[in-house]
Amino acid sequence: MEKYVGEPLQVHLRQTQYDELWALAHHRGEPIVELIRQGIDHVLASAPEDIPALVVYYNQEPEPWPDDSSIEESPDWAIVNDGHPGTSNAATEHDKYLAAILEEEQQRWLAKSS
Repeated sequence: MEKYVGEPLQVHLRQTQYDELWALAHHRGEPIVELIRQGIDHVLASAPEDIPALVVYYNQEPEPWPDDSSIEESPDWAIVNDGHPGTSNAATEHDKYLAAILEEEQQRWLAKSS
C-alpha cells in the first residue's frame, strides 16, 4: 500500500464537478477522494512531460553560495536597492524610481522610432 502525504490538500471544485463526482462515487460505492486520486493518476500518466524528471528538478536544493565569494558577486545582488547607488529608500520611493525607469525606456523607444 502506498503511503499518503500527511498534509491535507484543499481543492475547490465547481458545483457541477462536485455534484457529478458525488453521484459517481455513490453509484460506484467509492469515496470521492478515491475518484479524485484516480483522476490525478490519469492526468499524470497522460502528461507529455517527464514527470519523474520534473520531481527531481523541482526538489533540488539550490547550490549554496561559496564561502570564499562576497554576496555582492551574486547576479541576484543587482536587485538589491535596484542596483543603483543612492537608492536606499527604494522601499518607500519605489513609485518614483519605477517612473524614472519607465521614462528612460520611453525616451529610448522614441529615439529608436524617430
